[in-house]
Amino acid sequence: MKIKINRNKNYTTMSNYHLRDKELSLKAKGMMSLMLSLPDEWEYSIDGLTTLSTDGKDSINSALKELEKRHYLVRTQQFNDKNKFDGYRYDLYECPYLEIPSTEKPYTENPQTENPPQINKEIINKELNNKILNNKENTKESEKESKILELFNEFWDIYPRKVDKKGSYKAFKNIDNIIEIAPEIISAVKKHKQTRQWRNIQYIPHPTTYLHQERWETVEEDRDIDKWFNDYWEEVKRETERENESR
Repeated sequence: MKIKINRNKNYTTMSNYHLRDKELSLKAKGMMSLMLSLPDEWEYSIDGLTTLSTDGKDSINSALKELEKRHYLVRTQQFNDKNKFDGYRYDLYECPYLEIPSTEKPYTENPQTENPPQINKEIINKELNNKILNNKENTKESEKESKILELFNEFWDIYPRKVDKKGSYKAFKNIDNIIEIAPEIISAVKKHKQTRQWRNIQYIPHPTTYLHQERWETVEEDRDIDKWFNDYWEEVKRETERENESR
């Protein structure tokens, strides 16, 4: 089912990366989108973000922690001239950062802690890089699966003998370079449907057979045979008419 979107002029342009990230919860995606929609001069705080939704502070804070964990957000402790804690600075990243951003005092549950634990940046950076590469590969594979399914549905819709859809999809999917070849297969099916043989459903091969045996490659040969039969019967018809006229 398609969704009709009634658009207006009050909208925000943002990256789709976090919206496509399957590792993020819907709550975290919503929080990220909300923060990206706010003006650059907005003073971020849990209290301020709470006023923009029905969620309480705990819910807001858990979404922020998830964004930090997924490396979309860094919160840094800020101090005034008297070296007193003065809130946090929020740094948002449209894509997860690959390197640990340098911050003087990162966010902690208990602000102003002394001697924070040391972080092995090299190991973490390597893990982050691998994670992001895996995410990109998974996204790419998901897009490929979606495209194959779309092409198969187009094939299935026009194929006149609908038998064993599951097996047909498996056969379709396993064809080498199917995304590139699919338009050729679909075009061949349309041509085969115009032949004399395919006018009788019992002579139409099952879709799995058509795909396994690569019958789309014989479409021109089959059309030539079909044309020969048509021409032959037309000649027989004309010859019969001439004989009848001569009597």
